[in-house]
Amino acid sequence: MATSERTEEMALNNLSKFRLKVFISSAMGEENGTTWISIREAVKQKLLECDYLEPFTIEDHASEIPSTQFFTWKVTDVDVVVILIKDDIRAGTKQEIEKALEKRKPLLVYFYDSGKSNQSVEDFKKRLISSDRVTFKGVKSFNNIDEIVFNDVINNLINYYRFTHDSSTKDVNNVYVSSEGYFEDNILEKSYLTFFGNNKKALCEFFQISKYVREGDEVNENKNGLKLLEWLYKGDTFINEKDVDDIYSELSLPEEVAEVLMLRHKSVHKYFLDDLEGAMFDLNNAYDLAENKKIPNWLLGDILIDCRNIQSKLEPRNSNYQDKIIEMDNFIHYPVGDRFLKQAFEILEKERFEIRTLPVSTVRFGNTLVESLQCVENYLYISFVIGSSTHLLLARKKMIEFLLEYGELYEDENLIYQALRLLILAGEVKMFTKTLEKYWSDVSDILAINVDHLWELTEGKYCINSKIMKCLIIKSLGQFMNNTLFRTSTTFLSQYSQEIERYGQANYLLDGERQ
Repeated sequence: MATSERTEEMALNNLSKFRLKVFISSAMGEENGTTWISIREAVKQKLLECDYLEPFTIEDHASEIPSTQFFTWKVTDVDVVVILIKDDIRAGTKQEIEKALEKRKPLLVYFYDSGKSNQSVEDFKKRLISSDRVTFKGVKSFNNIDEIVFNDVINNLINYYRFTHDSSTKDVNNVYVSSEGYFEDNILEKSYLTFFGNNKKALCEFFQISKYVREGDEVNENKNGLKLLEWLYKGDTFINEKDVDDIYSELSLPEEVAEVLMLRHKSVHKYFLDDLEGAMFDLNNAYDLAENKKIPNWLLGDILIDCRNIQSKLEPRNSNYQDKIIEMDNFIHYPVGDRFLKQAFEILEKERFEIRTLPVSTVRFGNTLVESLQCVENYLYISFVIGSSTHLLLARKKMIEFLLEYGELYEDENLIYQALRLLILAGEVKMFTKTLEKYWSDVSDILAINVDHLWELTEGKYCINSKIMKCLIIKSLGQFMNNTLFRTSTTFLSQYSQEIERYGQANYLLDGERQ
């Protein structure tokens, strides 16, 4: 054999040592005409066609260990567990499933739809629907189950790689649909971001950060994305209900999920218009429907967070929603959205480290500001998709954090000013006051020439705590107002003073300590 051929063979042999172990589980004997042993063997042989898969079936090994214990032990040793189910879940299969769930093994479950399934199968299916960690599907027959399992194992690897490495916005072909099988966390597909476009140009124009943009960056603006950015930046517009309907018709979400999210959107619109009772009514309906439809736990928890935050404004001492959150079995997480924020902070920290460790004589080119802000922009879009008022408002607050952090890092007073603008829209009284005090010497000149604009922000339809923010602008920037704005502000103070019941309340407000 030639040296090059031996080298190639050795390379292939070395590569093939790193294999994904796949456990194939089903009932042991025949079940209503289904010969399980031949089905398991067919799946095994198909998986063996890939050098990087190592299938295991119950026929493969003789062991002195009791069979049930041996098989459950093998479950702990594999990377993926494939479960094949027909009319019944037998004791051995049930133990393997429980062990896989306990060890948090990826599960691919296949239900044969014979029309004769007993209650144990239906109960298990409901359990999977409410789980955030497994994929299952129904099949009409097991004739080509070997091909189906092979494709799903490979697609699962591809999906997981793309999900964790954030490498693509394209869909992967699969046939998983609503209650018949999908990764429950993947209600949120990254491809949904394409419905909001790449609005980097608008983002940079809004925050006046065009100098941070690299030439040649692609831009693909979209009206829905632009409306959301305008809401975040100006507070005077939001996506209307017709646009919401159009977006959801394009997203092709499972029907039961879309129904829940549409109710959440109704709540968001009412909440932003200060109709708190109406917002709570729609949220409660969304929660009841989500529970009935066995929507994933993370989404139930997310609805409860919105309920808790709105209820705190209606009944500050009522903690029933917080109690429900505490009683949940799982930590509440936010798929995809959490990842965007994590990515944004990682980019910032890497930038901070590089700048702080830069040699004195080195001139550094490039920046990561826009990259971080676009992660927050994507977080905004995903927050809109799931209809969360909490996350939508949090997107603005996270944008504020990054503008402040980069403003200090780059010593750019414009970024500090932009953060102060958003603090006014967000109604963040304490943070506005503290930020203004800290950076006054850096931004006072910019604030002086923009006081009219800052006052206009408080007139925005979706400005939060607008009256209190007006008071803070008068207190902090009144000396910069022209005659017209000064008369407007004094008229406002005269009217607003009639709403204040106690003298101490006015001092408390102007000290910037009211939430």
